[in-house]
Amino acid sequence: MAEVLKRMVDWAKKKSPSSLGIIIFAALLIEVLSFLQFSNTREQLREGSQRRAATELYAKALMISNTLTEAENTLQEHLWDIQANLPYPDNMFEVTRRLIMVNDEVQGSCIGFVPYYYPQKGRLFEPYAYKENGVIQVRQLGSDSHDYTLHPAFAEAVKDHQAKWSDPYEYQVVTTPDADEQDKIPSHHADGNDNGNGNDNQPTPNPSLKGRELAVKRFTTFTYPLFDSKGDLAAICGLDLDLTWFADTINAMHYFPSSFGLLLTHEGKLVVGVPADHPKASSMELAVSLINDSTVVRHEIAGGRVHVIDFKDKDNSKACVCYTSLQKDPHWIVAIVNYYDEIYKPVKMMRQRNMMLMLLGLLALIFIVNRFARNASRLQEAGIQNERIASELRIANNIQLSMLPKTYPPFPGRTDIDVYGTVAPAKEVGGDIFDFFLRDEKLFFCIGDVSGKGVPAALVMAMMCELFRLSARHTNNPARIIKIINEELCRNNSSNMFMTFFLGILDLPTGKLRYCNAGHDRPIVLDARSEPVSIPAIANLPIGIFNDFKFEEQEYQLPDNAMLFLYTDGLTEAKNNQNEMFRLSRIIEELTRQTQTELPAIETMLSNMTERLERFVGDAQQTDDLTMLGICYHRPANTDTLAKEIVLQNDIAQVPQMNDFVKEFVAGAGIEMKTARKIQLAVEEAVTNVMNYAYPKGAVEDIILCAKWNGKRLKFVITDSGAPFDPTSTSTADITLSAEERPIGGLGILLSRSLMDSVNYERIDGKNILTLRKKINS
Repeated sequence: MAEVLKRMVDWAKKKSPSSLGIIIFAALLIEVLSFLQFSNTREQLREGSQRRAATELYAKALMISNTLTEAENTLQEHLWDIQANLPYPDNMFEVTRRLIMVNDEVQGSCIGFVPYYYPQKGRLFEPYAYKENGVIQVRQLGSDSHDYTLHPAFAEAVKDHQAKWSDPYEYQVVTTPDADEQDKIPSHHADGNDNGNGNDNQPTPNPSLKGRELAVKRFTTFTYPLFDSKGDLAAICGLDLDLTWFADTINAMHYFPSSFGLLLTHEGKLVVGVPADHPKASSMELAVSLINDSTVVRHEIAGGRVHVIDFKDKDNSKACVCYTSLQKDPHWIVAIVNYYDEIYKPVKMMRQRNMMLMLLGLLALIFIVNRFARNASRLQEAGIQNERIASELRIANNIQLSMLPKTYPPFPGRTDIDVYGTVAPAKEVGGDIFDFFLRDEKLFFCIGDVSGKGVPAALVMAMMCELFRLSARHTNNPARIIKIINEELCRNNSSNMFMTFFLGILDLPTGKLRYCNAGHDRPIVLDARSEPVSIPAIANLPIGIFNDFKFEEQEYQLPDNAMLFLYTDGLTEAKNNQNEMFRLSRIIEELTRQTQTELPAIETMLSNMTERLERFVGDAQQTDDLTMLGICYHRPANTDTLAKEIVLQNDIAQVPQMNDFVKEFVAGAGIEMKTARKIQLAVEEAVTNVMNYAYPKGAVEDIILCAKWNGKRLKFVITDSGAPFDPTSTSTADITLSAEERPIGGLGILLSRSLMDSVNYERIDGKNILTLRKKINS
């Protein structure tokens, strides 16, 4: 690369001495912008990966907690059975059998009675049931060789009279077909030497199993003190939970191929790790040690619930471990390890492409400078790329809601637009989404509904939040944005999740709405002067079904002082106790009632709609997520204090006349000189583009330049009747083409966009209208 640049510089010296400075400046400018873009994108990717890890941690911790809670509920639901059979010791075998019949995750149950509780049974009596090859076996384990009263878990439960989960432990099971009955009992129950609390996490050897074929399984036990009708401690009941499912859960559906999950005890001892054949298995011990090391620097995300530690593995690869703890006993730790090489892979590829584009750009710049020495063009190339559940459902809900807009009013100080939205998940987390933002005097907004509910839908919703903003960053074409989102959602969509989606782009100066509907309910336009009406919508398929579906966009002229009401099917399909739906007719009826005289405030309108819905459904359970979004539009009033206009022809020779016009206007507006130069340069580049490319070669046509100042903001409007083209819809210019071949909106537009606050294009009545705006700070 350096050798190529050196040859380019030598060539420039020979051709034109002044071109050398232009090339060096352009090369430095592009490299600085590329580096800043690279650094900013890396940071956003890092933060996005940590947010995804936090969501995944909460989802997996929630599933683990729910499994443990189900086991606890199993025992709680059978307490009456145990209490009812306490007078009958022989019935206890059947009681233990029933304990494990109702829960597939429970592999064994035992009831160890206090010594001599049943005198006729001797000092030790411990009925035990366990599952073996799908069959429930029962045994009496209490004996001199198996004194369960010495078991630490038994002793601790007798002392504290409290239920608790043990740390995970391993035990051996005989798989030889001719093994005797006693040998089929897991070693941690058959052998009294086992510590039973899982502290060493090793299977206790059983001498009677020597020479037999064994299988090692990992379990945790829930111990619960049982009291008789007199209130005296009668026994300690235990339920054994197979942890195989936990291992599958921890390392399932990772976003990055090399990522892996860990499950640790509250003391930091490894419970579930990564398989030995995993490419990053060697980093497991290092991640565990970092979590246990209180001196290691870490930071918190997700409101302090998730901790993040950055580290390097033995191969010097940078990675991070994100972890959180279960919010109830046994307070285990769930962790995920992600590698930055995979997180940053897209941005590295972008960096390489940008370097190649820079080289091509410099070559093209030399050609342009040599060809047009009097009107040298500034080269600026920029490319911006960006991309993208939970232990407690309440916390998962907070995390999900934090992804949606929550600051209202969202655009303080603006009188032309107001937006307000609400979301009510059917469960603690849901799959509805809405979002909006302003760019180049355009309001980008969307609303969607993921198929299904709960955590899976919430994961897709979280991804859509990122995809919407990333996809809409560099294009004003709603169909193109939905196409990008659809391709991403279809990628590796093994769960066959899909989503209805409506995306709109409202041009604030004109009220023109460009939109694309992907199977969603049509928005309703409210106007105090007419009845509410649904806007036309082509029946495109929902996104996530076919990755090659061609989406079509549409246009609608939004009236002044109008409101756009968007909603998900949780509103129309809400049911009352008679299984009757709310339907669209009731929505129209309520909107008509509210807009009889004038449009209400958006928040008031949504609140009234919610109250009407609540009265309709009564105490019926909500079955679907409900989201509503209101957009109120007022066409900006003309408050200009200074306005001038000049008519130019598409002739470069008139550029000095145009510059004099701009200088005179900004001087009259009292703009300081440094800012005035930037404004003049931006206007010059935009008008020059129109002069060169708007009309056929040889044609003499008019170009109107209108300048306006309202005391706070400068606005320059360039109007021509040439060929239609939106120069703001592309993020980069194809500088490999010659000046004659390159379309409108190339290098000059890029420079204008960097110098002005916004550059907005509209095609109205057969004319191209390009508007440049700059806010002037007092």
